[in-house]
Amino acid sequence: MLCYIGAFLLLFRLSMGQAWLVFFFGTPLFAAAYFIPAGAFFARRLHLNRWILWLCMNGIGGLCGWVIVLIQYPILLMNGFILLLLLPALVCAALVWAVVGLGFLCWNRILPISVKTTGPRRYRCLHPTKIVYMVYYRTTNGSGYQWRDEGGTARVLAEQLYQRGSVERRVLSIPSEDTYITVEPHLTAQQYTDGLRRRQYILLGLSGGYVLCYGVAWIVIRRKEAEED
Repeated sequence: MLCYIGAFLLLFRLSMGQAWLVFFFGTPLFAAAYFIPAGAFFARRLHLNRWILWLCMNGIGGLCGWVIVLIQYPILLMNGFILLLLLPALVCAALVWAVVGLGFLCWNRILPISVKTTGPRRYRCLHPTKIVYMVYYRTTNGSGYQWRDEGGTARVLAEQLYQRGSVERRVLSIPSEDTYITVEPHLTAQQYTDGLRRRQYILLGLSGGYVLCYGVAWIVIRRKEAEED
């Protein structure tokens, strides 16, 4: 915030006269350029949310900057300050921050998507979908393969997942059908299919056990009813 205030005051002094565009666009551009490395550093070292850091830097820093300027030049309040300075500055800042925000999202590949809600049936009826943040990983060799991992319902969780860096995945593909999946790097195609087969056997066993228990319970209940009659 102190860096932002200093840049704000410096650019304001330099632009006094006929160079107001330097101030209008220079301040948000400097904030964006400074925040890219600084925000990453503080988020990584202190585990702080980047969006909160961004809002604090611009909100508190910008407010303090304008207060200091008005204290130094109180005459600005009498010369159409809102229309000639404040409003154009806010419009330019909004444009720059919108472009930077979209670029940040595209560069980080952390995007909100809607997925089906899992859980009890009643909860799924009330909330059929939910918004989660996904982190997309692409291969570095340009083959086009990608893998995605869910970062949770809070963006900060997705950012923490993204900051882990690169990941290793094994690609299992069917070229004739143009489909593929990614698995843990230690798994081969045979090991993966064997794992799926074991899972199916376990599910079949549990289902069969449930049916067997239900059948035994039904027979016992029917016999008790017959004895009572």
